[in-house]
Amino acid sequence: MFGIGFFIKSAAPVSVFIAVFLLGFLLVGCTSADAAYSKVYLVRLEFNETIANSVSSNSSITELSLATGYLGMCVSADGSKMCSTAKNASNLAPYATISVGESSLSLVEVSKALRNVCHPRLLATSLALCLVLLLVMSWLALPLVPGKGVVRRVGCGLAALALMIWGLGAMLQHQAVAGAKSFSEAASSGLVIVAKGGRAEAMTWTAFAFLLASCLALGAECFSQRSNKPETTQQLKHESS
Repeated sequence: MFGIGFFIKSAAPVSVFIAVFLLGFLLVGCTSADAAYSKVYLVRLEFNETIANSVSSNSSITELSLATGYLGMCVSADGSKMCSTAKNASNLAPYATISVGESSLSLVEVSKALRNVCHPRLLATSLALCLVLLLVMSWLALPLVPGKGVVRRVGCGLAALALMIWGLGAMLQHQAVAGAKSFSEAASSGLVIVAKGGRAEAMTWTAFAFLLASCLALGAECFSQRSNKPETTQQLKHESS
């Protein structure tokens, strides 16, 4: 019984810590050219080799790709990689644009359309709630501190709220990426190819799974405390009599 109780108490903080790590990396994906960041992207845009060669005389256009995350974008061209925050994405536009007849097509503008749908607000909110939840569980880990019962219930509420918000964020992210893939390829007549970011997708749902585990662990702990309270009260009455 002690082993089960210890596992439940330790599972929640470990799960939340891992979720914070994953959500943090997901948020800062594509903000740096370092491989640890540039490979965490929602979508990668590139030009269709067959169609691009017929509309552009630039032979290196097929080697051009743009990866976009929540807060940044990375352009790969001619063997080099340049990254920028989304606010300064216009700096990357000259490297990710081709001329199509009398007009031009920019991968940066296509990526901006995705960001308008897949905004980082829900991700940032979930991350903030998880950090507060870590502080709450740190308080619960301290010995001989007052109000543990109330703080534990607050922790259960925070865990459930973080789980619901990131569950909504994960579903919106999945739908936004799927919609961007089908819409961009159809709107560009196949000129733009959109690839989903497998690493970001895995981090998204893994973080959700750990948040679910922490919510269940805290819920079990709250339920255990509540079920033991009548026994403690009855024992005190028996001793006083």
